[in-house]
Amino acid sequence: MNNLLKVILVDDEQNIINLLKLCIQWEQLNMEVVGEANCGIEALDLIDDLKPDIVLTDIQMPYMDGIELSKQILERHIDINIIILTAHEQFEYAQQSVSIGISDFILKPIDPDLITNILWNLQEKIYKNRKRLLYLETSFKYIQNNIDELRNKFLNDLINANLNNIHITEGMDIHNIILNPTDTPIQVSVINIFFDPLKYTTIKKQIIIQNCISYITETFVFNKNLYVFKDTHNNIVLLNNDPSVYLPEISEHITLYFQSNIHTNVYCGIGNIVWQITDISTSYDQAKHSLKLCYALNENIVLYSTQENLSSKGNNNPLEDLDVLVKLGLKKQATEITSKLLYSTLQEEIHDLSSTKLLVIDISSKIVYILTQNGIPLTSLNFINLSYSSLVNLQLYSDIEKYIMNIVSKACDLMKKTNKHKSNDVVAQIIKYLESNYDDDTISLSSLAKQFYINSSYLSRVFKNETQKSFSEYLVE
Repeated sequence: MNNLLKVILVDDEQNIINLLKLCIQWEQLNMEVVGEANCGIEALDLIDDLKPDIVLTDIQMPYMDGIELSKQILERHIDINIIILTAHEQFEYAQQSVSIGISDFILKPIDPDLITNILWNLQEKIYKNRKRLLYLETSFKYIQNNIDELRNKFLNDLINANLNNIHITEGMDIHNIILNPTDTPIQVSVINIFFDPLKYTTIKKQIIIQNCISYITETFVFNKNLYVFKDTHNNIVLLNNDPSVYLPEISEHITLYFQSNIHTNVYCGIGNIVWQITDISTSYDQAKHSLKLCYALNENIVLYSTQENLSSKGNNNPLEDLDVLVKLGLKKQATEITSKLLYSTLQEEIHDLSSTKLLVIDISSKIVYILTQNGIPLTSLNFINLSYSSLVNLQLYSDIEKYIMNIVSKACDLMKKTNKHKSNDVVAQIIKYLESNYDDDTISLSSLAKQFYINSSYLSRVFKNETQKSFSEYLVE
């Protein structure tokens, strides 16, 4: 059972106090009268001492009336509930008491049933508030013990667009975790520290990341609108909602500072500015995309708006396109598409380069096949290390990229030289055929292309390169 609610009765007429004590079934209301006073001044001392839950007072008393008494009570004890007893002629005056926080007022003469009903409702209200306060206190203790975890989960839900999962625990200071909704810019940057798996244990990595977060917090977080936390991929995330903070400048300082002091590579991707909380995930995705480009471009910091266009444009099968480009000896296009293919292998865990290495092995094998099928002997392919031992030992994306770019470039040079000889031979054969059959009115570029098993547009191009004349011009002569 709940503890009894404490009541103090205040009236300059002792008969009224006695009547109240007798006509109300206080125990049934789970209440007890703990004190009584005949004037307001006496009542104040009693209230300060006993700290009741309810004060039931007359409105008209000498020295200090019920309204003034109520004002002073509520100034000292905001959680005390006050009921005022008033006569009909004082009713309008008593109504003013509602504005200062009086719980209720009752017209005389005293009606026991009416007072009981009012007290019963007041009891329910008091217990409900107590239960709420107890819940808030418990919630506050839980939050204090788990504040970092709750805050981190909340912010990760924001950047991952899990808005339906966001739940503000009652009692949490939401002013410290809710961003300004629409009137200020929001921007995200993602910082990744490269840890050599042979040098760092998981625990050591976590300690370093947490120390880095602490450094950023102590150095740059001067207000509640710049947030620093860790995402699910062990990246350090900066989420800025403060218009006075220029996030790219801070991110650059932090990146270079960590790289200098931790003595390892540190990368940072920065997303664009957005203006809605629902778009935070867009800026975060852009920052992660830029972070992957740091590896692809071998840059410490990449801002999304200044990225190179490395995304694939409509190629359904870029590997097949690469085959064609290498066969044609088109080095510029072949290296560009190789860069795109490598970039596509970078996943969320950007330090895991196993997929990138597998792709390099696949490309190298295809290139060996293309070159040997075109008559280039294996002895000329010493620039391709088929044991891949050097590739396995590479730890940085930029080094892997250099490894495969060298292979693709040299392969294209070889194929260009081979194709030149082939095109010379084909054109020579066609010229010889034309000299013997120029009177054949069915001869055309397409018919010759079919006869010699080559593409007509390719034939047109190489024929003009060799003869300095178009096929039709040569045929007419």
